[in-house]
Amino acid sequence: MRQSRFVYWFWGILTVLIVAVVLAAIVIQSGAYDVAATHKDPGFVRAILSHTSDRSVAAHSGKVQVPANLGADSMSLLVGASEYEGTCAQCHAAPGRDRGVVGQGLNPEPPKLDDAVNDLGNKQIFWIAKHGIKMTGMPAFGSTHADSTLWDIVAFIGRFPHMTARQYEAWLAAAKAAGIGEPHGEEGH
Repeated sequence: MRQSRFVYWFWGILTVLIVAVVLAAIVIQSGAYDVAATHKDPGFVRAILSHTSDRSVAAHSGKVQVPANLGADSMSLLVGASEYEGTCAQCHAAPGRDRGVVGQGLNPEPPKLDDAVNDLGNKQIFWIAKHGIKMTGMPAFGSTHADSTLWDIVAFIGRFPHMTARQYEAWLAAAKAAGIGEPHGEEGH
């Protein structure tokens, strides 16, 4: 009797799995799922993808070593300001500024880092900047920027929670006065 229950459950679970795979294949092959950036994913899809991303970033950023002197050098903060303006502000906005046209067209919507910095640690921000996040529009800057430059950006972002629009503009002006500016990426510095 016990064995027949096991067989019953085994075949029931196997049948459910086969049906799920067949239905998924039908949806995928038919093109029924709308991948247009102009259409938001259903809430359960957003929740699953967001949780998966959050857990992945937390797991993979765990071994990142934060520099002991992060944000202590004003020159590195100027580099961070300039690089943030040139590579990040278009999508993530900046103190006193909205996202640019690229950031407004992305789905999922990129977080405004002056809000999100409290939810993310330096390790996570660095890891995301270096490796990017698939299918979100967040590029991997590890191939175009040295780790030291990415840490400069992280240090600058860390000042966002208390930074005003006027202070942000002052950092950009100081970076430009110091000769730090366009083009962005390693060849620019």
